[in-house]
Amino acid sequence: MPRVGLVITIKNEESLIRQNLMYHHHTGAEHVYVYDDGATDSSLDRIQDLPFVTIRNSVSPDELKVDYPITYLTKKLQTHHTARQCLNVLHAKQLARDRGIDWLVSIDADELLLPHLTDRDRKLPELFLHLPNDVHEVHFPVLELLQTRPDFNEVFEEGTFFQSPRHTIPRKISDPLQKRVIKNHKLIGHTQGKAAVRTSSDLTPHTVHQFTSPDRTPHKRVAAGQLLHYNMYSYANFVNKFRNFKDHADTFIHDNQVDYLKRMWRDMVNSGEFTEEYLKQYYLDNLVLKPETLRKYSARSFWGLFPARVIEITLVREFFLNLRR
Repeated sequence: MPRVGLVITIKNEESLIRQNLMYHHHTGAEHVYVYDDGATDSSLDRIQDLPFVTIRNSVSPDELKVDYPITYLTKKLQTHHTARQCLNVLHAKQLARDRGIDWLVSIDADELLLPHLTDRDRKLPELFLHLPNDVHEVHFPVLELLQTRPDFNEVFEEGTFFQSPRHTIPRKISDPLQKRVIKNHKLIGHTQGKAAVRTSSDLTPHTVHQFTSPDRTPHKRVAAGQLLHYNMYSYANFVNKFRNFKDHADTFIHDNQVDYLKRMWRDMVNSGEFTEEYLKQYYLDNLVLKPETLRKYSARSFWGLFPARVIEITLVREFFLNLRR
């Protein structure tokens, strides 16, 4: 059976990180590399006792052993947390290869890998079992959590409704800074999913979502499983996320522009113009789905010709319920 590892870069993820690592170890990730990118909460304390976890600070470029240029990452280390995240992935890939791990998956603390939508016995290594030797990257398509309540006590256990990039629920989102309303027809997190890389390959992170060859020549890539993204699952998570993003640039590491909504939320949360009460009400009005909206989009539309836009997934919930018993 192929050996699978995981790499995560964290900053203030105390509410999610332990549950995330426990879940993935159960699904077949034998070792996890956790990189601390400046956490000031108890994130690291919560996982210190886990024997399958290696914890360290984000790496510096001189710690990496590469014989190809990575200046597209190193020149943006101070301005882009995703550049540091990519370097961490590259470093973990080297450690995982030396450990005998065949595949390394890069994710965030608010993301879970689901080997199969309905088969509770499917494990992560099985996705890589019969892949041809010339496949060096596996893509995990994303499903994004739908905010169905103001808060979750345990979001991995309680959050069961998701949407895909192909069939999203339309939303009208207020921009209080520009005093206008944006009609949104896409996921409010990311649409790219995440990826696993064969550790014996020469692939390097192109972004936090996908890999590339050093000379940018095409490589073989397949899709498998799902990535569940528990994005902005509560008011506290929403505010903390964009407070962490306070000094983030308006562009990604390859200079393409960050989505308008993310830039607007970053500026809104950090502007000082809005009270805590206003921001809480904003989250309720703009991000939490009303029950009637959830019901409407849970049904197939136009006499069953189009799929429901709400996907219910209960396998993760079952895992955490069983863990607590």
